[in-house]
Amino acid sequence: MLRATLLAAISLAAAVPGWAQSCYPSTPERPTTVEYVEARRPMVDGAKLTGDQKSAAKKLVSTIMSKVRDKDYSPRLADIEELRPYGASGDREIMKTLVEAYMDAGEIAVADGQFSGEPARMLAGLWAMQLYMAGDRSREMARALSSCLGTVETWYSPMGSKGTCGFDVEVNENDYDKSIKSFAEGKGRLPKVVTFKEKTLLVPLEDEKARFEKALVAYRGANSNNRDDNWAVCWAKRHPEGDYFARWDGSAAVAQKAYRDEEESKVLRAKWKIEDDIKAWNTLNALRLQAEKPDSFVPLWDKKKFIDLSYELGGKYLEPLATKIYLGERGVISSFCTAVPGEICQRQRRILEREEAEYAAKNAEARLEYEMRDARWRAAVQDNAPGSSSSVRTYDQNSNYQGSETMPKWQADILAGH
Repeated sequence: MLRATLLAAISLAAAVPGWAQSCYPSTPERPTTVEYVEARRPMVDGAKLTGDQKSAAKKLVSTIMSKVRDKDYSPRLADIEELRPYGASGDREIMKTLVEAYMDAGEIAVADGQFSGEPARMLAGLWAMQLYMAGDRSREMARALSSCLGTVETWYSPMGSKGTCGFDVEVNENDYDKSIKSFAEGKGRLPKVVTFKEKTLLVPLEDEKARFEKALVAYRGANSNNRDDNWAVCWAKRHPEGDYFARWDGSAAVAQKAYRDEEESKVLRAKWKIEDDIKAWNTLNALRLQAEKPDSFVPLWDKKKFIDLSYELGGKYLEPLATKIYLGERGVISSFCTAVPGEICQRQRRILEREEAEYAAKNAEARLEYEMRDARWRAAVQDNAPGSSSSVRTYDQNSNYQGSETMPKWQADILAGH
């Protein structure tokens, strides 16, 4: 029964993990993270807005920013999508609104994860980059850049690495001790020279195929949480035109069997170790019993190993020790008493209860002493606080009364001591 339960648990652990169930085929309604971001990448061309467009943009800015300022709500994606084309004009207020809107937009449904906050952070970073190049050096823009460059990391990232924002950043080497991140956190100044270089997030299909093949060779089992494993499953699901998923599934079956075999092997090795330990304990116990007989000659035997094995095996194997020494720990005594209830067990428990009571009493005494010391200190602070004074009778060297003098309580206490 135990073996069947164990194997069922192993099979469950080796089943297709949850992240594989959150990969979907790419569709216009649910694109991948890369497709979503590339379709909305800022294209600032400076085209002038008409009067009607300015009016519509102003209304959208007002609506979006009211949601940004309201901590209970996030801007509607529909409003952001409607405002986004107006950002191409280069209007700073519109662009800044888009940065703040995406920073507050939350998670978006994408094909390479049920919902992800990555697309919004990436778009906030891309719009912040445009504003930065246009002269906006505010901390808000630095925070958006830092959020993208410093936290964009997902199992499904197309490049499989951190900081996949759609642009690279280069900082002048003389400003190596300053960074956008530290400025965003309210420390220091921005580097004097920051160079942005845009790059596409789209990866050529042949490169993706090569990455899939590499991940397939390196696959170690469905219990793996490796970035490339997760990416490969999602990629295979999004490319049904090939036999990728079937090949991955076949590799998974082999890996799962290897995983189950290894788990069963661990169980057997643990079982064999216990059997070996019991044999060793029995041998040492026989030597112990022989050594206790009068006028018996017993070769040297390893008492330390006998004690270690007794504690490791627990239960009834502790009885020889329990008759002679205090076992010392609640868990050990509980193990022994479960296997061997009786007078020896009760004696162990009585010693344990006495030790725990003594320990509790010492703790209570130490606590009381600490509280009394603390109370005396607080009283002294209060007595010696500004405005706290005492009237002290003064005498000359011949003990003639000279009158009374008012002084701080702490000074009076010192004089009283002398």
